[in-house]
Amino acid sequence: MRLKPLIALALGALLTSLTACAGTSTGTTSSAPTSAAPAVTRAASPLPTVTVGMASPVTSAGSSTGQSELNVSVVPSQLKFDKTTLSAKAGAVTINFKNSDPNLTHSFVIDQPHVSIPEAATTGLPAGQSGKATVTLAPGTYHFYCAVPGHKEAGMEGTIEVK
Repeated sequence: MRLKPLIALALGALLTSLTACAGTSTGTTSSAPTSAAPAVTRAASPLPTVTVGMASPVTSAGSSTGQSELNVSVVPSQLKFDKTTLSAKAGAVTINFKNSDPNLTHSFVIDQPHVSIPEAATTGLPAGQSGKATVTLAPGTYHFYCAVPGHKEAGMEGTIEVK
């Protein structure tokens, strides 16, 4: 059922906001490649949350707000992304992911900070579906991959260079 991940995400956001209001630290550490830990955020929200949803394909390379926008899709009938190296400016980055494969489900995942399109990454997006997520990234290199079983092992992965 899709409600459980949404409820867990909402509870996580609520707990994070309560912790932030109390002025305490969560004590979490990050294995991000830079000293400044990246936060997964909504573009207009100061709370560390992730925005993930279904979307139609976006062809823009960026926006006037200084936010980077990355477009990545699946090569039809192959276990590979159309781009294995992406680049973005530090700050808010919107990732637009399209499953162009007519036969298989696929996902787009970054482990740290956690980004997953769709939220249930191992089940993947159905053929022809799109999704997007917005995340705040600090300068560094981030690894992305398809979390559908066997796809990463078949080479469905890449990197995002953030400057």
